[in-house]
Amino acid sequence: MLDFEGGDFQLCQRLALAGVFFLPISIGGLQVFLVLAGICWILITVNGKKTVLLPPFYPFLFSFFIFSLMSLVFSLNPAVGFSVLKMFPLILIPLMFYCIIENERQKQKFLNVLYAGAAVNAVWGLLMYASGKQHRLSGFLGHYMTAAGILMMIIIFLLGHLFTTGIRKFGWTRTLVLLLLCPAFLATLTRNAWVGAALGFIILFGVIRPRYVPLGVVLLFLFFIFVPPVVKERIASTFDIHDATIQDRLMMIRTGARIIRDNPLLGVGPEMVPGVYEEYKADEGDKRRPHLHNNVVQIAAEKGLLTVFIWLAFMGSILYYAGRIYNRLRKEGNSHIPEDYLMISVVVVVLSFFTAGLFEYNWGDTEVAAAFLFLVTVPFSTYKKEFSKRIRLWRK
Repeated sequence: MLDFEGGDFQLCQRLALAGVFFLPISIGGLQVFLVLAGICWILITVNGKKTVLLPPFYPFLFSFFIFSLMSLVFSLNPAVGFSVLKMFPLILIPLMFYCIIENERQKQKFLNVLYAGAAVNAVWGLLMYASGKQHRLSGFLGHYMTAAGILMMIIIFLLGHLFTTGIRKFGWTRTLVLLLLCPAFLATLTRNAWVGAALGFIILFGVIRPRYVPLGVVLLFLFFIFVPPVVKERIASTFDIHDATIQDRLMMIRTGARIIRDNPLLGVGPEMVPGVYEEYKADEGDKRRPHLHNNVVQIAAEKGLLTVFIWLAFMGSILYYAGRIYNRLRKEGNSHIPEDYLMISVVVVVLSFFTAGLFEYNWGDTEVAAAFLFLVTVPFSTYKKEFSKRIRLWRK
């Protein structure tokens, strides 16, 4: 008999912690431990006949999955798009972590384990980058954009904590992690994530430490002056409308608009954009693309306008509920406490993720999406009483 209150539940949490540690390191390790944790959690929940509580934003996420399945059914070639099913384990991530994290101490424990995993990947990546074995840092992960997307979100959470509590309470271990992650993030040379991180930095400074905004501007200016030339060139190219990659992205948006125009309801189907790209490409000199480098355009082209509207509603619901808790805490006079920094960090992560996703299909990256879902779920886990959404798997 599995016990929700005893050692079996602790085993479930340990397996989940192991999965979180591997989240910024290895998709294989993440999947193994989260599957084991998920099975353990389901068995404990069913055996104990526990009510499954839903994160407040979960109905929108689940609806997005349902409409994604519908787009697969009506796809131009359903056999190509079965990879959409890989989303199902992802939508279980918020469900499980929302239920198994019970207090503030556990929230911080899970976040600290994530920071430790990110630090391990950053150290390895910096060694590979310094030795010339990685031209753009990816560490143990398969791609530098994956590493950049995950690092962007973790750095935002760390900065939110630092700005809220100050350097003394932030602690030397988190300071060391932040000092490792920042150069690793720069070494990815990934501009979409840099734009998202810059926006996050500005919002955090403006909301948490508004008096120090001029200092923040000075720090950004000094940062630009002293970064290595290769980083400086990448930053400068972000604002060059004639840059080849920017022109490519504009071309892909135009192609995506053509696809959406002819397939507005349910799109062409998951993974079908490469198959129809030649037919819809906006320029004869363009070449076939694996995706459209934009979350909104990609989802609308693949799955239709209704599905992308639900995805936007999912993002908006996270902002709404996090903002609601944050504002309540401030009105109660409890600002600059852990719950406060976590909620503002959630808001900023959503905005930064969305902004970065205007230039890259980061929602389609399994590791990045998993990190996003984990980070936006954890802060809500101790507010279960505030939200009544729940499902019962049985009758008592």
